[in-house]
Amino acid sequence: GSSDDCYCSGRYYESNAPADNLECSDCPTVAICSDGSCALNDDAFSCSDTGRITGEWERNVSTGWHYHLISCPAGTSKSPPNPVVSQNCDPCSDAEYILD
Repeated sequence: GSSDDCYCSGRYYESNAPADNLECSDCPTVAICSDGSCALNDDAFSCSDTGRITGEWERNVSTGWHYHLISCPAGTSKSPPNPVVSQNCDPCSDAEYILD
């Protein structure tokens, strides 16, 4: 088959530009659904059982098309950007608050 027939399955997502050869990267832990799939492969970033994953995720073309967590909802803070697989939105502690 052609490269159009290939896709990343399970705990992986397509992490390169569509015109390039297929490359799969590890799904961030918080985006792995209970069925073992990666929510980043879904157009709505959703899992079939739990719905949309937390945070806003975008492809970072400067790092080769990998997804990065760019923002988190109120009451949470963005974890450090590396490694990408451990990015998530952590609840703020009682001593923390977020300024807009």
